[in-house]
Amino acid sequence: MPVKNRPTLTTLPTLSRRLLPHALFYLFLSVWTVGPITPVHAQFFKERTTGIFVTAMPTWMYNGFTKTEDGDSVQGSDVSPLRMALGAGADLTLSSTTSLEPELWFFLQEYIALKEYNKTVPTQIETGSVVGDIAQTLGVGLSVPWVYTWKPAWADRWSFDGKAGLSFVFRIPLSGVDGTDAGPVGGYWIAGRFLYPQLGLGGNYQLTDTLQVGAGLDWYIPIYNLWDDDEPTPFLDETMLRWGLRVRWAVGTGAAASESTGASAGTGE
Repeated sequence: MPVKNRPTLTTLPTLSRRLLPHALFYLFLSVWTVGPITPVHAQFFKERTTGIFVTAMPTWMYNGFTKTEDGDSVQGSDVSPLRMALGAGADLTLSSTTSLEPELWFFLQEYIALKEYNKTVPTQIETGSVVGDIAQTLGVGLSVPWVYTWKPAWADRWSFDGKAGLSFVFRIPLSGVDGTDAGPVGGYWIAGRFLYPQLGLGGNYQLTDTLQVGAGLDWYIPIYNLWDDDEPTPFLDETMLRWGLRVRWAVGTGAAASESTGASAGTGE
């Protein structure tokens, strides 16, 4: 199969060091789209922050390019990997039932930029320079979902969440493997392949007045596949599913305001 021209950035002499500023720029851009931090925004966050949380969630990443159109196996392409992602975030209460939950989360994964195809895929091989350039990458996810919370009257300590929003998932190459160049891997992911609309469901149990534990499932949809014209792959290629546990602590003046709002809603005042 003929190889298409691919922007690999391999001609840059210090590529591995220069990819990081690109990734940081996109991270800054994604934060800026949520809103520049001004004194007004700082006051909003102070008043609305009702909790902080940490997450530990196994993350499944679908690899839709393990076989060619002819049915031949793609050498170097791994089965869909499962990785642990660790994260932390905050609850910004908007009303008694809605909130924003920005979260920053991280994972590690090896990718290979295949030489025979215009595609970068998950891999586990550590000696395969003849197949393509391999890089260990740090995945950095920034999620900003809008969350609706339902607290059923028949379950005093339970609450259930539904969420929708936009996530930015960056793969930052840390180093090449087996003497290969990390540049082609970084160049592939920088080219717009970081936009993921997000949907999720979850349940939470209130252990104490300030401590809550929960579990949930988040689905990240690779919308960039709508305009990506690389090798033929399913639309959900590189979709991600995260499921696991979350521990949340109530914090700040916002937590007291939230409890007051909840109490007023419960008494009908």
